Order: sequence, then C-alpha cells, then structure tokens
Amino acid sequence: MKSPFLSAVAENMRLKFYAEKTIKSYIHWIKSYIYFINKQHPFSCHNTEVESFLSYLAKKISDSHKLILAISINYDKTSNNAATTTPPLSFPKQ
Repeated sequence: MKSPFLSAVAENMRLKFYAEKTIKSYIHWIKSYIYFINKQHPFSCHNTEVESFLSYLAKKISDSHKLILAISINYDKTSNNAATTTPPLSFPKQ
C-alpha cells in the first residue's frame, strides 16, 4: 500500500484485531470513495461528498437489480423448453 493514509488505517485496524479480509474490504471502499471525490484526502471532504457517494452506490445497486431482472425476464421469454425454469435470483442485501 503506497498511501500513508491507507497504511495507517490498515495498521490501526490490525491493532484492533480486525480480520485481514475485513481490512481489505474497508481499504477497497475507502479507495473507491477517494477516487469518487477526485483523489482528495477524505479529511478535507464534507457531508455533501459522502451523501453523493452513497447516492451513487445506491443507484449503482438499483441499476444492477434492474439488469438482473431484465436478464431473468429475457431468459424466460427466449427459453423454448417448457420444463426450463428461471435460475434463482440473488440480490445483494441492502
């Protein structure tokens, strides 16, 4: 990890005995947020940036649900075999 900020976050989480998978997940989302705010330091941001990021993620999740539903409907319509059923859908928990 090149960023001193992300290294400090990870080290702090290790001191609190977080699992490595949890640390990786947190770092992933922090990096996503930093890229979303055009590589600004998170401490320089305010509530509006956080709200914008969360709205962006909510829309992204909503769009993926719509895509899964469209694929499922299309699968049903194009299936010629009457015995074929739609595969079970798995939506992320919100």
